[in-house]
Amino acid sequence: MKTLLFDYGGTLDTAAKHWYYVFEEAYKAVGLQIPENELRQAYVFGERYLAKNPVITPNDDFATLLKKKICQQFNWLEEAQLLSGDKAHHEALIDAITAHCDNFARLHTQQSAQVLQTLKDKGYKLIIVSNFYGNLKSVLAAYNLLPFFSDIVESAVVGVRKPEPAIWQLGVKTANASAANCIAIGDSYSKDIVPAHASGIETIWFKGKEWEDKDYDESLPTHIITSLPEQVFKHNYFTDFVIHTCAISDFVIDANTIRYGLKRINSIFSYFSTCGMFGYLSAYILWIMGSKYKVGRNYYFALLLLMMFLSFSSGSRATFLGIFCVLIGLFTDSKVQQNNMFKVLLGLCILLSPIVVSYVGDILDSMISSDSSKAVTGSSSEMRMLQWEACLPYFEQSPIWGNGRMYIWEEVAPRNPIIQGAESIFFSLTVDYGIMGVITYLIMIVSSAILLYRKEPRLSFLPIGYFLILSLSPDAGIQYNLLLTFVVLSYKLINSYNKKNM
Repeated sequence: MKTLLFDYGGTLDTAAKHWYYVFEEAYKAVGLQIPENELRQAYVFGERYLAKNPVITPNDDFATLLKKKICQQFNWLEEAQLLSGDKAHHEALIDAITAHCDNFARLHTQQSAQVLQTLKDKGYKLIIVSNFYGNLKSVLAAYNLLPFFSDIVESAVVGVRKPEPAIWQLGVKTANASAANCIAIGDSYSKDIVPAHASGIETIWFKGKEWEDKDYDESLPTHIITSLPEQVFKHNYFTDFVIHTCAISDFVIDANTIRYGLKRINSIFSYFSTCGMFGYLSAYILWIMGSKYKVGRNYYFALLLLMMFLSFSSGSRATFLGIFCVLIGLFTDSKVQQNNMFKVLLGLCILLSPIVVSYVGDILDSMISSDSSKAVTGSSSEMRMLQWEACLPYFEQSPIWGNGRMYIWEEVAPRNPIIQGAESIFFSLTVDYGIMGVITYLIMIVSSAILLYRKEPRLSFLPIGYFLILSLSPDAGIQYNLLLTFVVLSYKLINSYNKKNM
């Protein structure tokens, strides 16, 4: 069985996209429009600074490495007078860019992990051969890739860098194999393919977006691939048919996004938070109705758990707040406690408490400090402040009545890419509908709460939970109708039951 010598950066963490382009996208995502030539110079400056100066420690994970690298890029951009704002503003931008890049790398390393697992199961010996800063083991561990590799040949440790063929020869020596029995896999034609070929090693060129757009001699690599699974997984024509005809990955799950070990579900909804909100509202109504009217059958409780899992699987951290409230209700409701399935669930929670506590701890950490959490990256208070700064000028254009429906997405977002993650419904309310829109929205919340309170006091928390969740989530276009639908549903259910028992 052959030994596979994997490059790391660009191969396992970006799907063959040069890291410069990842940074370029991240800068645009936070609203920084840096000319390409200057941004390339800043990128090169950061790379060379970290290579020459011992600022990276062996324990630094990739998020830490990224932040140090971006700080050096900002130093160059500040010297070139290409950045505006004060130091605090720059620090917030650095954190946002770091989170964007770390999330990008985390996504692609998770995809790479599936390929590596398959290769390891088939009996291949896997070794890393990479230019890095002495902390590659910590990076691999943070992304859960370390167990796949039997050894690491890292430039900062062995004292030789690509494109020197010697580093690939060290990989062969480390594997205790012959060059003829090894295959080198990398994204860089000049740093991976050429020197590995010169060392007598078969090569697989993971062809993607390189630093320079130029012609290469494609007869040199033994194989050329455009996606990492291509060499491992053959085409599944049934899967291809489903994906291309039903677009299942777009409408059921987002196959490219994973949170807390699960692929994020959006079902038929337009956005994760909308799907999560539907699951939360459904679970809340099921709990109240089942508790109030003594529905003790297991199928009711199974449906309740299904709705909660649907909400959780959306990966919307704001929705977790609502689910937490429902859980408190379940565990403190004497009528629910009489359900046999509840007793089984409680027993499982007690039995698995060490795992559950750790899992919940990761979730709480990601909600409190999302930019630095290893569990998930995402919006933080700093990110929301940047988004508000981008929205404020458009709000000031028409503060009373707003600029019209979808203005934030059709006019503001294209000019300010950071708005693509506007993590509060108030951004779209203020820009689209102005102060009058905000007042109308609050009237809807308060009136719904009062109406439900008169029927069943506990139901008044349904619109309140809705309000809190969407205050931390983007407007995907249907949330207003979603609340009113569930308000009417709750009202009709109670009226229908009361009429039957008159």
